[in-house]
Amino acid sequence: MLAEIKHRKSQDSRWWDCLSEKRYLRALIFDLEKRAGLIQFVELSAQVEGSNLASSQGMPPQPPVYEPELVLLIDDVATSTNSRRRLHINSIREVIHLHPKLVLSGEPGSGKTTTIRRLALDAAKKRLHDSRAPLPLLVELARWHNAGSPLDFIREHWPLETELKLALSRNGVCLFLDGLNEMGREGPAKAKLLREWLQGWDAAQQVIITCRTSDYKDELNVGLPQVVIEEMDIGRIRQFAKNYLGARASSFLHLIMPEHEKGIDTDSRSLAGLARNPFMLTALILLYSTSSGLPGNRGKLFEELVKVLWKREENRGTIGKLNLEDVKAALSDFAFSMIDENRSTSVPSEYALLHIRSKGILRTSHNAYLLEIAEVQVRFRHQLMQEYFAALK
Repeated sequence: MLAEIKHRKSQDSRWWDCLSEKRYLRALIFDLEKRAGLIQFVELSAQVEGSNLASSQGMPPQPPVYEPELVLLIDDVATSTNSRRRLHINSIREVIHLHPKLVLSGEPGSGKTTTIRRLALDAAKKRLHDSRAPLPLLVELARWHNAGSPLDFIREHWPLETELKLALSRNGVCLFLDGLNEMGREGPAKAKLLREWLQGWDAAQQVIITCRTSDYKDELNVGLPQVVIEEMDIGRIRQFAKNYLGARASSFLHLIMPEHEKGIDTDSRSLAGLARNPFMLTALILLYSTSSGLPGNRGKLFEELVKVLWKREENRGTIGKLNLEDVKAALSDFAFSMIDENRSTSVPSEYALLHIRSKGILRTSHNAYLLEIAEVQVRFRHQLMQEYFAALK
């Protein structure tokens, strides 16, 4: 009788674990699929005047699916120098089979977070239909605020009652850790802890970490193979624009790259140089589509982009008596303080409110795609947006 009771309890426990896992996976899939990019955010409201983005049957356009150019950096052991060879690869999935633990790096706006979220989404869908596939866990490293170990931090975000260590030991978890460079002044110390843990017996066997290319060195180096997202070439820019603008892509390309048939201007200060970055290119397409005119430089691009996002909220009637200049001043103070104090890119809501000084501005900035509020944490929607507002200060 006792053995039968224990057997039933064991069956009930497995059934409950299975149900909890499916709920988690469906919630993760829903969250990742509903995360709108910049253009989708504006188009979903159908409120921006003069918007002419390509769409089908009145539906907003979907994000362009394009594979970035990727380079795997390999230490050249054949020489006595510390040089590294650059091996071009077709896709991130291709290299994951060879290096299940790696760092995906790129410049701000290159698509690191977009790529890691897409990988997590694919992994969640696969696990939902195949229990032998690893369970994906996507965590933002900017939310690592405690002084605990990497395992303690990851456990805080573990969604199941099953012991995390047990799942890791069975190679049943794929970790996606976003933003190695976004941990602020505690980043080097935590990167060291992460590096030591990744080399230990109890670490996850499948880990993808994102980081800015310029930051992945010295104290932030966690000792993993590095895959770099390259800037967009003219073929990718042309396809990206066509996916959004359809027949209008040619005129748009002529504006930003008059000589685009011959080549591409690599000067990052030019419109063509800005277009080599996916986030910047998306912003340029949005401004072109909303008849806001094309900016002459990066600072002007963000200035016009903020106006478009604010106009959307005006059309929705959500801003009340708030003034855009007051909002910009508050966000500038907030962004500058975060950088000046070397904070992580995600901060407690109390800290955000202390510097923004208005719940109305905080709420409206979230609605306008300038800030992102998740649980009790606040961050700018994009690190480039944070740097723009800090520069205003």
